[in-house]
Amino acid sequence: MRKFEGAEGYETLTFNRDTVEGLRGSLRGMRMVAGATDQAEVEYSLSGKVRGLDVELQCTDTITLHLVTGRVERHVSKWTASGAGAGAYRALRTAWAGQMAARDLLKGADKMLASVDEESDAPGVTAGGAADPTKFFQGGGQDQQNLDDAITYAMVLAVVWALFKAYQTIFSV
Repeated sequence: MRKFEGAEGYETLTFNRDTVEGLRGSLRGMRMVAGATDQAEVEYSLSGKVRGLDVELQCTDTITLHLVTGRVERHVSKWTASGAGAGAYRALRTAWAGQMAARDLLKGADKMLASVDEESDAPGVTAGGAADPTKFFQGGGQDQQNLDDAITYAMVLAVVWALFKAYQTIFSV
């Protein structure tokens, strides 16, 4: 499952366009979800070739809209792949999802580090001395901050390494 905020997140949802050759689509139906005034369901089919093999996707998107602004609040896509290229499609989609997760994680880490930098530049905030009783509650000072940063960088590296190994394993077949 991938989460993002803002319209720019939809700009990265290009997997089918970039991977499936001769992509064709057909709308099977649209309806409002029973009992909900803010949810719509769209059913459609996509077909094409993945690495020269035929693949057909049966897709259902459930979209929850804000009733006043009309903006998308939640968008859930479900799909089922069939045909000779279904296995290749799933493997490529999994690798792509891993890449997107790593990109989102790095973007989130950059945001977090930028907010930490902004907080440290806040006027009127001073670091307490060794005898400062609030030091424990404020995170332990600069030494603790350096440790937190090192742990964050180590976790990001571990995730990137794991995604690389998964990608390497998937495409070594």
